[in-house]
Amino acid sequence: MFVLLRVLCSAAVFFFLLSSQGYAATSQTDAALNKAPAGMSETTETFPALMASHAKAIGKRVPRSVTAQWTILREGVASAEKLVRNGADYVSTITKGSISNTYGQFLGHAWHRDANGIVFPTSTVDDGSFAMYRVLADAEDPKNDVKVAGKIGNAYVVEVKNSSWKHPEWVYYDAKSFLVSRTERIEDGERIISTYDDYRLTDGVEQPWHVHDSSGDVAYDVDYRQTALSYTPVDPGQFGVPPSSVAFATVDKHYELPAHFIDGDIIVRLVVNGRGLDFKISSGMSQSIIDSEVARELGLPTFGHVRRIAGHDVSYDTVLQSASIGDLQLHNFAVRALPFHYHAREDVKVVGLLGADFLSSGEVHIDYVNGLIALDPESAFHPAIAVAGYPSIPITFDDGQPYIEGSIADHIANHMLLDNGYYFSIVTGAITRNFPSAVPDLHGHKHANVSVPFANKKAYGRDVDIWMANISDILIGPVHFKNYRMIATDSNFHTSGYTPDVVVGSDFLHLFDVYLDYQKSRLFLKPNKWFARIFRSGP
Repeated sequence: MFVLLRVLCSAAVFFFLLSSQGYAATSQTDAALNKAPAGMSETTETFPALMASHAKAIGKRVPRSVTAQWTILREGVASAEKLVRNGADYVSTITKGSISNTYGQFLGHAWHRDANGIVFPTSTVDDGSFAMYRVLADAEDPKNDVKVAGKIGNAYVVEVKNSSWKHPEWVYYDAKSFLVSRTERIEDGERIISTYDDYRLTDGVEQPWHVHDSSGDVAYDVDYRQTALSYTPVDPGQFGVPPSSVAFATVDKHYELPAHFIDGDIIVRLVVNGRGLDFKISSGMSQSIIDSEVARELGLPTFGHVRRIAGHDVSYDTVLQSASIGDLQLHNFAVRALPFHYHAREDVKVVGLLGADFLSSGEVHIDYVNGLIALDPESAFHPAIAVAGYPSIPITFDDGQPYIEGSIADHIANHMLLDNGYYFSIVTGAITRNFPSAVPDLHGHKHANVSVPFANKKAYGRDVDIWMANISDILIGPVHFKNYRMIATDSNFHTSGYTPDVVVGSDFLHLFDVYLDYQKSRLFLKPNKWFARIFRSGP
């Protein structure tokens, strides 16, 4: 049971970090969310006639290059977005204060350059760059099930359904202008009402220059205002994937980082504004984070972002303008501030995580046996010398999260998440639900059912089944095991665009000298003396 509790602690932290808000809230029931807007009256207007009037009102939309600029006000902070599109290709830069994130897609391949200049491919749908355009054309999409539901005031209301959606949405068309004036959709268990106005004619097309999103709490309202729009041709070269540019640190020599190895955790000491702080290395985190209370005590910039809304902490982006880890200097290192801390040991309080952005600054060597972690310049890493005889393991990144391939029994596992932040490796519901015979309970009894005590904006707590599985045959990267024991759960871990088949944790990684080469998307695992003590090699 102690093992299971440790796993649940890891899972609780993991789910908490995935939540956009760190607090409990009561969600509406599905029945309430599916309920049509109140005050609907019958109408004789047909959907084809309504769409014909709408098409005439907005003008002729033809494929063309678009350059648009927007200002966005969200939770007290103003940001600016520049969006350039040419067909399905696009590049969008969103800037808040001194922090910028760029998203793009070129020939069907999406990418993200984070606030620290690190570029990763991504499979996650980029909602942020196109938030102001959401649902405007949903009623016109032929794959959707649509009908004119009725009329409210001076607007016709169209109900839109899609087999892949959990809830319908409603689009309001002004009965005089036939332009979209309002939409209602469900996001994260909340009804979001968007209003569209300030329509302007540009090159024969009517477009809303003002969009306002509201969930019923004015503190969380989001306001979008377009400041420029052009349909002139654009250079297609700007849509290509840019190189990473690590500006926050210069890894020009061998750096051994001051660290504690505590029960699988790798804790390094950062000095910020003269104060020593303990951060955990987390290979599975896309973005580095800092505890919001510590950020407040250090006086880190908020760029106008509010810290609390309705008594709840709100996460925000900030910057460590100057920090050090031993001899390694960090400058203008962007991190996310949110409530996060725990005691790795009675005298070690962890107040942040260093994720993929930090690990991309150089080649990372983790020596679990001797308790060492080091950074080297990419040019100084020679696999033929450091890991002679051990193959390179390709890493597939999804917005900073590293995945390797393997198999469980006869089943391919394409998405094994490499995350030393987990004490124990876990087979997730992506495997256990589909191939239960591959992960039999070691003890043969009914699985334990427990509640993971995490909170997000949807609910508090989650019931999961968890058991110790005896896996007859497992391949993790190039390492092949027989009769391997691993924690299993029926829960799916939703991280980035991928759903992990397995989370490969520190219980596995600590058996190797680990070499993480994020810049070249590769991993090396060199068995150490602990591996030799536990396993014997075989054919």
